[in-house]
Amino acid sequence: QILLPLQRGYRQRLAADPSFLAKSILEIIVAASTQFTAEVSRRGWDRMAVEGDFVFSGVLTAVFGKYFSMWRVAKTVQLDDDIDCCHDGNH
Repeated sequence: QILLPLQRGYRQRLAADPSFLAKSILEIIVAASTQFTAEVSRRGWDRMAVEGDFVFSGVLTAVFGKYFSMWRVAKTVQLDDDIDCCHDGNH
């Protein structure tokens, strides 16, 4: 039940922008590489293994935050099956 709204939201965004998947992948790569570069700059290569848990959590937080902000502002299109879904009494 938790995944249904996410699947519906993804379909709505993909219908509004067919390149949404490619943009999503690019956004994740840019966010992860930018944050990883910042972590290396902040900690130095010699501390990366020692503080790997902090590096990992920092990169993961950056990716989730960036993707969430992208998700929220992406164009959407109301799909016919969304209308049927919302009138069946389950929502």
